[in-house]
Amino acid sequence: MFLLRPVTGNGATVAANLLKDYITERADGNSYRELFAPSRFHADPSLKTLIVETSDVVKHLVKGKLEWPKTRPEQVGPDQGAVVTVNGSRAGAYREPNGKLHVLNTTCTHMGCEVEWNEGERS
Repeated sequence: MFLLRPVTGNGATVAANLLKDYITERADGNSYRELFAPSRFHADPSLKTLIVETSDVVKHLVKGKLEWPKTRPEQVGPDQGAVVTVNGSRAGAYREPNGKLHVLNTTCTHMGCEVEWNEGERS
């Protein structure tokens, strides 16, 4: 059984390609296999872990609303992304290798938290 949950950006496309590779039995060669593997998460049923992880989520929700980045869009280099300040507002910026700049709202549509640039996933 395979499950794809709705995401924004390129996640759904990457996941769909991985799903295709699983169905056609070519997933071993897919470089995203480990990134999307459900086995990379391990459940810990302890109350202490629940409290620590919940408080961490709350901390990040509040921190994202209170911190303002000092980086400006013109400081983002080619093939780089960053959280920037644009006209006094927080924004996410990515500059393509050809120099084209993309600026997006950093507020997550799911939980309302502020997202950060993920260098590992390039998103």
